[in-house]
Amino acid sequence: MTSEVDFSKAARNVLHKSLDLRQHQNLLIISDPGSLDVAELITETAQRSGILAAIFFVPLSSQTFFNHHENLPLPVEAAMRETDAVLNLLSASPETMAYRRRILRTSCGPRVKVAHCPGMTMDILGMVDVDYELIRHRCNVLATALALGKRITISTTDMHGDEHLLEVEISGWEYPPSIGDGLIPDGAWANLPPGETFTIPMDSQGSIVINGSMPGRVLEPGEELILTVGEGRLLQLQPEDSPAGHHLLKTQIDFAKRHGDLNWSNLAEIGFGVNPAIERLTGIPLIDEKKDGTVHIALGDSGSLGGAVDSAIHCDLMVEKATVTIDGKLLLDKGRWQTDQNSFLPDYRTTKAPVEWWRDAHEIRRSGVRTERLGDQLVRYWNSGPGRWDYLPVGTTQTAHMAALLQAVLPEQRDTISREKLLEAAKRVNLNEESAANLLWIMCQYDLVLLSGA
Repeated sequence: MTSEVDFSKAARNVLHKSLDLRQHQNLLIISDPGSLDVAELITETAQRSGILAAIFFVPLSSQTFFNHHENLPLPVEAAMRETDAVLNLLSASPETMAYRRRILRTSCGPRVKVAHCPGMTMDILGMVDVDYELIRHRCNVLATALALGKRITISTTDMHGDEHLLEVEISGWEYPPSIGDGLIPDGAWANLPPGETFTIPMDSQGSIVINGSMPGRVLEPGEELILTVGEGRLLQLQPEDSPAGHHLLKTQIDFAKRHGDLNWSNLAEIGFGVNPAIERLTGIPLIDEKKDGTVHIALGDSGSLGGAVDSAIHCDLMVEKATVTIDGKLLLDKGRWQTDQNSFLPDYRTTKAPVEWWRDAHEIRRSGVRTERLGDQLVRYWNSGPGRWDYLPVGTTQTAHMAALLQAVLPEQRDTISREKLLEAAKRVNLNEESAANLLWIMCQYDLVLLSGA
């Protein structure tokens, strides 16, 4: 059990780290009966920091009978437009998802930040008492691997010792990963507690053992479900007649079918948890998917994540002790991170640009992808879903630093620069031709530059 001091620290993390609120700014907390104690603690903590907090109470009945075509009550909408940040603590059940989605859609704008924490209790709040720098680093490594990778292979073993392989195709920057590090910029939203990186599969084939948890249920030792997937959809669930199978059918699949949902079997998400403060599974997806060393897949909706499939459910299923490779490179070994996670970050000092690619490149220009210089590093931004912006440094710390210098040489407005002139400028920042080529190759993998022949 987390101590009272930890609860207070976690509340401060929500206010000052996740939402980055300052004195005299406004916070709107949306709560229901299950989270009032959390709402009150965060309100008290906000008041001590000079933050102006107000609580809106929404009965469960109002959430359950809410139609996804409706608007929120006018006082709620007006308050969300005028505040600096929203903390959503409403129920996490499938029956209330339409209300939660409407909050996110209503709050999307250039200024308001939203911390999305459905079903939060005091124990869950304690899981926000975590090292945010560690979370950010782990999420960055995962996001880099997913953005630059093409294929994820997940190996799981069932209780009989048989191996199951799930092969997942991913599309890099076409559907880029999302980073759940708990740091929420203006005009964006994120889930709390922090600690996951996920991506949207393009296609998937094979089978996977679900041995961790599902919404509303933690699987007991020896209890498991085996999912068979083909062309990105669930084809078979075994054993259907087990307690876990009955639970999944009753609470998720049957619910979707009653609503005429034809997309419930869509494989919507592949994600990885990195939060060491979450010590055990709870049956609450927004918690369990953040547990360090876990993998999760989701059935149903990907639209709210930036994908193309809408569904009445988004059902996260947790896997423990999985072995994962990305493009054949080991990431997780039976739930343990491989030793050198930084090996997934490209480094211009070890990366070798293809000889033919560099030989045929005569003109270089910026691609138009959004970049910024944070400190001395070049970072790439992307929109990872409605109201969500993420960013990554370009490779290792030193690579991102040199990329910022090289980016400054490239003309604005998509004008080109010749290879000869670029190499002259590169020499002024101590880059020889080989290093400049390697660095440009990495920047191409991040879609930041375009090269053309004579």
